[in-house]
Amino acid sequence: MGMNTSEDYRFKQTRSFLRKPGFWLGVFTVASFIVAVVGLTVFLLDRPGKPNVIVETVGETNVLDLHRPLKDLNIIFRDEDITERNLNLKIITINVANIGNADILQSHYDQFRDWGIRFTTGKVIEVRLIDASSKYLRDSAIPDTRSEDSIVFPKVILENDEFFVVEALVLHSKDEAPSFHSIGKIAGVGEIAVLTRPVIIEERGLLGIGFQGSVLVQIVRLLSYGFGFLLTIAFVAVSMVGIIELRSWQRRRQRRQRSTRTHTLSRLSDSRIRTSMTAIYEQYDVAGLKRVQYVIENLDKLQWNESNEMWGFDDIGLFNVFPDETSELESLWGPMNLFAIIKLMSSNGLLKKDNNGHAFVDPIISNMIDDLVDELTQSEIGT
Repeated sequence: MGMNTSEDYRFKQTRSFLRKPGFWLGVFTVASFIVAVVGLTVFLLDRPGKPNVIVETVGETNVLDLHRPLKDLNIIFRDEDITERNLNLKIITINVANIGNADILQSHYDQFRDWGIRFTTGKVIEVRLIDASSKYLRDSAIPDTRSEDSIVFPKVILENDEFFVVEALVLHSKDEAPSFHSIGKIAGVGEIAVLTRPVIIEERGLLGIGFQGSVLVQIVRLLSYGFGFLLTIAFVAVSMVGIIELRSWQRRRQRRQRSTRTHTLSRLSDSRIRTSMTAIYEQYDVAGLKRVQYVIENLDKLQWNESNEMWGFDDIGLFNVFPDETSELESLWGPMNLFAIIKLMSSNGLLKKDNNGHAFVDPIISNMIDDLVDELTQSEIGT
């Protein structure tokens, strides 16, 4: 019973706090700030990004790895003795990727110029596609050789973080390594970077996808996630208050129904006393009626405080009132519970002041309070 009273009082305090104008001013301020952050996030993330295309050499392998020439060994390739001419066949693996934050559409390519790479040293023998990041690119990004010194890429849709890998067989002089540069033009791409160092492109995990973007995007995302977390906490808190309110309302309803069936209250002819006692029991449970008992038994110790215009105990500590309930109620909520009963009794006219300034209650209450507590206690045990 003590815990039920604690929950009722906690809900009452929470409801009182929610009714304060300062609370709703704070909610409005936080909500406005969240709306501003979300608006800023949408504005920044909705800004058009830029594509960024790179062409990088990720591997080179000699077809014939001869460290020194052999006197009687001749290697003929397409009717040409590459050993005699000091030539070499090399397989070059080239990765083409869009590492920007915008997609490249087919309309973004210069329609009057080929897009691809041109070798300044070496001759392209053949080229083929060996890998791609999507089925669309595996079917569409098929390279071609228009001349011995160039590889032409198809003008495919290349979304951000998409790539395709080609393998070229190049014939070149052993005295000069093959080199190439990009050709063609893509709208939004200033210059297609040609890299010679290996760059590993791997699938991004969940964290990589969730935290991709620039530093500014990360800052805005952090603020958004943070306020989203606070909003979730607020929603959970409000939901918990709603659950507590529902449980408290159900218990008050059960106590109200139980009080209407008590013989002690039904025999009362004074409707004012009956309504007041029902209200105390409905709000504070049997623990509230026990406090009414205590007040009646200690009327001589009540003193009227002129400054506060209320009754109070000046010489008795609250923790001496109900030692068996101290751990559940008084230690949590302090003297407010007992003083709330005294204030309620005063406001309902149950607790009065005589001409000498002493506290007294209607004899009807004194005669029925013990029976009412016992009857309701037994009724709760029975349910």
